[in-house]
Amino acid sequence: MNRQAKSGRGLGRWLVGRRMTTAVGWTALGTLLLPFLLGIWGYVTLTAQPQHTVQITVDEGLPWQITQATVDAAMADAPVRSWEQVTLRVTDQYFTTAHQRQQEGTEGFGADLILSVHPDPLSSGLSSREATNSGVAAHPEMPTFWREYGGPADEVARLYRANLGVGQGPSGVVAAARHIGELTYSGAPRVPAAWIAWTGGTAAAALLLGTVWVRLHRRDAEVRRAFQRGQADLARVLLEEDALALTLVAVPPQQQKRHPGYQRLRRQVTEGTTPLVRREQKIADGLASTEREAWSTAARDVPGFTAQARLLAEQTEALLAAGEVLTGSRTGQGVLDRVADPLVTAARSLQARLRTAPPGTVQPGRLDELDEAVLALLAVVQKDAPSDAPGISASGRSDWDRAERRLTGVARSIRSDLERFPLGRTAEREPSHTSSDTQLRNGLGLTLRQDGGARRALAQTQAVATALLGELEGAMSAPTSSAVRSDTGDSPATRGGGQWWKRWRGSGTVIAAGMLRRGGGAGVQGLRLTGRRWLMATLLSLVIAQPLAGAWAERATPHQSWDLQGREAIRSLVVDGPNLGISPERVLDRIDGSFPEQLDVVVAVRAAEAYVTPEPVDGELHPGDVVHAEVHSVIEGAQRIRAEFPERIDPDTGELLTGQVIVPILVWEDGRRSMMDTQLPRPLVGGHAFSGGNPGLLTGVEAVSLDGRVASALADVARDLQTDPADLVEDLSEESLRLLLTLMLTVLILALAALVESFASFAWGLRGIGSLSRSGRRLRTVRRELGQLLLELDRTRLDRVAVLGAGPAGSPQEAEQRLYERALDSAWRDAEDLGNLTIGQRLRGAAEPRLERLEQAVALLQDRDSDVADRAARVLSLAR
Repeated sequence: MNRQAKSGRGLGRWLVGRRMTTAVGWTALGTLLLPFLLGIWGYVTLTAQPQHTVQITVDEGLPWQITQATVDAAMADAPVRSWEQVTLRVTDQYFTTAHQRQQEGTEGFGADLILSVHPDPLSSGLSSREATNSGVAAHPEMPTFWREYGGPADEVARLYRANLGVGQGPSGVVAAARHIGELTYSGAPRVPAAWIAWTGGTAAAALLLGTVWVRLHRRDAEVRRAFQRGQADLARVLLEEDALALTLVAVPPQQQKRHPGYQRLRRQVTEGTTPLVRREQKIADGLASTEREAWSTAARDVPGFTAQARLLAEQTEALLAAGEVLTGSRTGQGVLDRVADPLVTAARSLQARLRTAPPGTVQPGRLDELDEAVLALLAVVQKDAPSDAPGISASGRSDWDRAERRLTGVARSIRSDLERFPLGRTAEREPSHTSSDTQLRNGLGLTLRQDGGARRALAQTQAVATALLGELEGAMSAPTSSAVRSDTGDSPATRGGGQWWKRWRGSGTVIAAGMLRRGGGAGVQGLRLTGRRWLMATLLSLVIAQPLAGAWAERATPHQSWDLQGREAIRSLVVDGPNLGISPERVLDRIDGSFPEQLDVVVAVRAAEAYVTPEPVDGELHPGDVVHAEVHSVIEGAQRIRAEFPERIDPDTGELLTGQVIVPILVWEDGRRSMMDTQLPRPLVGGHAFSGGNPGLLTGVEAVSLDGRVASALADVARDLQTDPADLVEDLSEESLRLLLTLMLTVLILALAALVESFASFAWGLRGIGSLSRSGRRLRTVRRELGQLLLELDRTRLDRVAVLGAGPAGSPQEAEQRLYERALDSAWRDAEDLGNLTIGQRLRGAAEPRLERLEQAVALLQDRDSDVADRAARVLSLAR
């Protein structure tokens, strides 16, 4: 036992010591076995049958026709089954209190249990040593619960007395023995709903733990993927060490001294690589560990490592790119194009927007000034392209700064023109600077001005132009603000219900995006309910589960039914003796057709004094409506009444035959009427006896209510006859079953919620913008327009370079054509990325802004292409 306990504690420590994913996985696997084991256990329990019997021994000379022969005849159809071997002795002895409640004096009774046939005690005993009690006494070796007050022994005694009162002597003994056999059961509850709750609850718990394990496994995978991204960035840095070393050697010392930003960037890369390698190894060891603390520490360090590796990779890339320019490499031209591209794109976008503006929006010649400023910047790009003289000379940096300041001045002048109009006054738009752009400019010595320079000025002017003139309209321009308002506002079409489906679809998207949120921590992505929402889900599950469990427990718990469930009729109802105004027709109208079997009923009206002996109470024989009679006389009187109908008596047991019922009514000399216990055709099986109870109490009956009382007595007969022994098996209380079912349903609801969340999280990561959605149709149009621009790329090169750029080699038109092709390639890549967005990114609203920006970029490219084509056509027409 100690070895098993130590083994269990060792397993517990092992699970606690493992990281959460491993511990939950093993727990889920172990929990998954429980439903199968519980299912097998439940099947064995619910189908088990008692294999023992209760052996009944009857003493000689007992009253009420209780003999060994009559008892054997009463149980001839089926033996008395028991879960344990028990012997029962039936005697006419009385017991002392010590016999029944203490382990004294019953050793010589010769049986495990002793049943006294007397219906009541002799008198109130003066001490526990006086043998005056009736009921049941137990052998000292029997379990102690047989000696408890109100325990099984008292239940058996009450059942026997109730059966004796309804005319079931020998069968009453057998019924008591059957009840004893049932009380010997000590196994698991035989309530199917309880096993459903245990099996279903453990299955739901296994499902819940499984979904938690899947979530934790997904979290671990996301952490590893984030770490691998950081490792990939660090690996690129390490792989480029040789190229970086060659670049550092190739850059002349004079160039490095003239570019302090380059030297600072070089120092940051050199000093940051070695610590990051050590950090990578530490995280890798932690993620490979199975210890929870080590893994958690490493997982928390992954985001910082990934960000640092990304920054180091960008710095290395910027350092290499700057080195290409400073060493005069042929690939340095692309580096300069990257620096100039944001400025040229912003300027051309503003130029395209202003070309469609009404006359007088800006001062005459502003567009020409903007075009000249852009060409001046492009000329600097061409001038500083790698050649025999490596790097950007001091004069080149001065020219670049002068071109940017010229572009800034033109942008501010245009902004001043636009702000003359009221709608032109709007909030400023901040330009976006990526880390790689900033690092690259620093490496080349082209630092940003304190006020943001040309990019800031162009962004602010573009914001004013957009507020005044609206977005740039192209073949697939984004919807304007007014268009959006007309779709979602209180327009006549919306009020009339014409656009209800659009509003419903939009609301569903918002609800889905609000309920399903992105999981946080260590780069984990997907859908996940937060801890607070899981608490709310648990409370909601309890609210839903409680009424369902209550209704289920009430139906599943065995209990006697008050409602009459039978469909059989009374075959005959006769009154034997004075009629007393009893109408069989009125009686049958009340209760006919509600019996579990067909009955022949006799209402026996007899003189009370001839059959029972009343007992005076406080000197009166008839105090109130209830007559107190000697119990023995009542039982003997009922036996005499039964004997008056020999055709209805079973000769083997002296009890009524099946389907026979006698309702005795006693009439006293003073005219008062009383009812005895109804004589039944078979014994009561336990529980609440509707027809029997205390034979010594005779209930008074008013003359005007005889029909109703007879009908009520017959209804009680129907309730007793429809009671099945299985309805009395209460191995589990209704309250316990309700609690068990509540827990099972709560766990089941939570498991289903977790399962739905897991499926939603899986769907959240599915890629594809949806070909049938409006965004999908817009994206297809954008791709078609981009494809058309790519097909016309050769014509654009001829128009821009050969026609407009005719002259010396290295004209600004060549630089602009490179930037145009760069923007076209970038737009195509953006379209591909948009097509691969996940559903989660779409629900979070990531697709719509990017799609609008892409449409604007395509519109700008189309405008630039058409502008070049128009200008080339004019040049060619003039040349003719």
